[in-house]
Amino acid sequence: MAENLQNLLDRIQKEGVQTAEQKADQIIKDAEAKAQSILHDAKEQAKKDAAKAETEAKSFEAHAKQSIQQAARDVILSVQQQIDKTLQSIVQQKVSEALSADGLKDIVLKVTEAYAKGLPEEARIEVLLSEDERREIGDALVAEFGQSAQAGLTVSASDTVLSGFNVSVVDGNVQHDFSGEAVTEALCALLRPRLAELIREL
Repeated sequence: MAENLQNLLDRIQKEGVQTAEQKADQIIKDAEAKAQSILHDAKEQAKKDAAKAETEAKSFEAHAKQSIQQAARDVILSVQQQIDKTLQSIVQQKVSEALSADGLKDIVLKVTEAYAKGLPEEARIEVLLSEDERREIGDALVAEFGQSAQAGLTVSASDTVLSGFNVSVVDGNVQHDFSGEAVTEALCALLRPRLAELIREL
């Protein structure tokens, strides 16, 4: 009886050990599988993070490059605008000096004489000046022009002419704007390409 009991105890112990070992093996396998899964997920996440970081770095680099290029364009545009403004101011000052009452009469006479060449005797030339300039040089222009050409000359004041003058053939299709604004713009248009070329050579 004692021997049967001992055998039973031995068998129970043996089965218990086997069961424990099986459970231990399963736990180890589950742990290894879990570890492998965690390691795999970590590697995949690391790849995703690296790819995202690389994409963001490239995007930042492209954005930075674009920002630098835009800033450079803004600086160039600002410099060009300042240069153009300075050019406009200088030319406008020189044109104003040239078209002052002292020099304006001679300029108008030369232009009207050029107009008068080849015109029939009945043709009339009209010059538009500012009110101040008409008062200062109008009579002198008519007197001097009448002595040097056959065609008649009319000198009138115009609210649209601030400086310089407009000249036209009355009842004709010929008209030219020699106002300070028009002359300034024409000269600036001629000077801008040359100025740009000089700047590029610096």
